[in-house]
Amino acid sequence: MIALPFIFTDDYVRYLLNLFVIYAIFALSLDIIMGYMGQYSFGHQVALGLGAYSVGFLSVTWKLSPSPWLSLLAGVAVAAVFGFIIGFVALRATRGVYLAIITFGIGVIMTTVMYTAYKTTGGSRGIALIPPLSIGGLTFNTDVTSYLLELFFLGLTVYLIHRWLNSRFGRAVVAVRENEDLAKSTGINSYRYYVMAFTLASALAGLSGCLFAFYLRAITPALFGTDYMIMALIMVVVGGTRSLGGPILGSAIYVFGLRLIPYAKETVLVIFGAIVLFCILFLQRGVYPWLETIFTRVTEWRRRPGEASGGQASEQT
Repeated sequence: MIALPFIFTDDYVRYLLNLFVIYAIFALSLDIIMGYMGQYSFGHQVALGLGAYSVGFLSVTWKLSPSPWLSLLAGVAVAAVFGFIIGFVALRATRGVYLAIITFGIGVIMTTVMYTAYKTTGGSRGIALIPPLSIGGLTFNTDVTSYLLELFFLGLTVYLIHRWLNSRFGRAVVAVRENEDLAKSTGINSYRYYVMAFTLASALAGLSGCLFAFYLRAITPALFGTDYMIMALIMVVVGGTRSLGGPILGSAIYVFGLRLIPYAKETVLVIFGAIVLFCILFLQRGVYPWLETIFTRVTEWRRRPGEASGGQASEQT
């Protein structure tokens, strides 16, 4: 993946590579809620928008941040606080469909607020001229440098989720998903662990929003809209839930498939709708686990002749 922007030198392809990495982080964050918690959030894009607008407010509107890196940390923190508040209030009494309805309503409210409070948010014009990140004399203001920085954060996200899954915290969340009553009987506080997981997912979504703002250097309230919610759902469902590779593959399929298919946007959405329906009916866990299973079977099939000959040789000896 590091070599991709050097192999593909077309500016548009490099632009898509940047979107692919940013959306992959966003999809991984949603998979924490959908895959590992077993819940549904139809307002997860609000954390994405809060991360992006935190960067815009601190760097451009209010000019309070002396460094873009502090804006990034603030954006992640604001998204995490949002996730904690929503999880603390909603997860105590609601789960499943009711949680999805509540989060969807929050998304609609936030979209309306961001469009109507134009004196603060800029309304439909949004916020532009966001300064890029920089380290020393290196400024991440090109497609290649931005991609490499985003790829670093994607690797960090994968590492953090991997460590989380293998920790007591992650195992407790999975146990609650499988059987909450049984998990409670062993002393696991399901509500506390779910709120913590919801906060983690929102923080990672905020990180993707910050990277989105720093790359495009302009943001609009559309980040809070249902388009980004549907986009994330498609990436997770098609790519595969409960796997680190699934949301990343789903992001690649969505970004490159949606823009490189030579059809009108409406036709492409119909194609993706058919793909999602196919995955729901025949590939319930998504494309990535299916490919992983095929790869495992092919690997075992290729090993069998060697194992057989080795066994015969050992018997003859």
